[in-house]
Amino acid sequence: MMGNSVIQYVVDTFDPIISKYMISTDNYFYYLTLMGRYSKNNCPAYLTKDAYKKFTSQNSPLDNIRLHTDFLNDVFNRITKHSLTVAVIMDHMDWFSEDGTDADDEITALFHALAPGGRVLLRSASQEPWYINNFEKLGFKCDPVAVRKSGTAIDRVNMYASTWVCTKTGRSRNMSTLQL
Repeated sequence: MMGNSVIQYVVDTFDPIISKYMISTDNYFYYLTLMGRYSKNNCPAYLTKDAYKKFTSQNSPLDNIRLHTDFLNDVFNRITKHSLTVAVIMDHMDWFSEDGTDADDEITALFHALAPGGRVLLRSASQEPWYINNFEKLGFKCDPVAVRKSGTAIDRVNMYASTWVCTKTGRSRNMSTLQL
């Protein structure tokens, strides 16, 4: 049996979408899920004819994007330190154990890979993800970009309860308390 928090999550996810968007014309995320395809007039911008022309041209914006499908720590160890300006890691940290070291290990690897002022975009099923404190402890300033409130949508999918940007500021220095 589902608990109240699961039921509330489902209600908070779908009610605002159904009341705010016409799925057939204004919400290609759910249209694709329900129909198994996009329509010509209800699809992501990158699938339009204009986007195709732009992305297949010389000096395409796609030339500046590198996709990786490996463990993040392995990717961060292969790239030049301080070479990333933005990392989009989405929601996978929600699955890490609070008692383990996975979150701190990945945040440390991100810290080394990011240039000063580099940013991490992440999303969570939680309004206040537990690992935000870990980011802050390890040299990031974290700000919520969107936090879902009951009855509202933060985007057209509304599956996540929050979106965060964590900006690399530098490691805080631990000062000695030794008195002479």
